[in-house]
Amino acid sequence: MSSPYCWTINSVGEVWTLNPGGGGQLMSPAGEDFAMSDIAMGPDGTAWAISTMAQKGGALIIGSDPGHYGTWHKIPPPAAADRLSVGPDGTIWTVNVFGEVWALNPGGGGYIASPPGVDFALDIGAGADGSVWIASTDTYTDGNVLKRWNPNNNSWTALPEPASATRVAINPKGILFTVNSKGEVWLIYPQGGGALLSPPGPPFAQDISVGADGSVWIISNQGRPGGDAVMLWSGANQIWNAVPKPAAAVAVAGAVK
Repeated sequence: MSSPYCWTINSVGEVWTLNPGGGGQLMSPAGEDFAMSDIAMGPDGTAWAISTMAQKGGALIIGSDPGHYGTWHKIPPPAAADRLSVGPDGTIWTVNVFGEVWALNPGGGGYIASPPGVDFALDIGAGADGSVWIASTDTYTDGNVLKRWNPNNNSWTALPEPASATRVAINPKGILFTVNSKGEVWLIYPQGGGALLSPPGPPFAQDISVGADGSVWIISNQGRPGGDAVMLWSGANQIWNAVPKPAAAVAVAGAVK
């Protein structure tokens, strides 16, 4: 039986895997500022991350080598990004520092999926159902307009207000899990409507990811050495469970083993 776990980046730049009940494994050189800003899982189990190797448009994208032995390879320049997510066919959907959306091949090459030179997106999420969503740079009251990619005509369709987000992840059924500008976590349906998944009060989350099994992970705002507490949603109990200390991170990617 499969069980959820996650890949993370901490504030030092180390990549770690974490188990829900605690414990994990270092997947990058100890103490080295190796990765930053975002990490995502591919359908073949490859972890893809934004490296600290600067490249026009952001930084080089690196992928874990098969077997997860702590070795990595990089997508050749000029590919670069600041945010990323991976589709069911292995396409790496990215947002670069200019706000452009690119669909990249793991071996190099790709195409732009937004107007060239336009600051178009903040974050991106690709679902196992093939859907691709962005938190765009257009704004609503509580965050940024969510838009869905239309591959048939290479366009983006906005989800009506009040749905908005600054971070977005997609579950295997195409349902969106988001963080808005208030730090609230929302489940949002592709047709509109949804449910609040975080408690009322101060900002609760800053990043979010969904694993291949539908498990939902967040980077909370509960500070710890190395970042913030990583939490897993318990849908059955309607609560967030923190991975025990000392686990901490600034970016998270849900995974299954």
